[in-house]
Amino acid sequence: MGILLWENVGGGDAVKKFIIFLLMISFLTVATSCYSDPEDDTTVYITSAGQKYHRENCRYVRGKAIEISLSKALREGYDPCKVCKP
Repeated sequence: MGILLWENVGGGDAVKKFIIFLLMISFLTVATSCYSDPEDDTTVYITSAGQKYHRENCRYVRGKAIEISLSKALREGYDPCKVCKP
């Protein structure tokens, strides 16, 4: 049935290519939104000397916290604090 509808699309190859393009963009938009990484929006805290990331209220970052995204902290090799368990 899809082939019959496809054959009835007028305008030749340009219209067909444009429809395929729109379908691909739609698919990529949906796929990207379904697999967005929740870590990108999570904020954690590090210190200039440590190798751990923390929650904002952790005793190890009081007064010296540097805000950073969780995904960036992971990329830079930080590990989670064993005390505040972010």
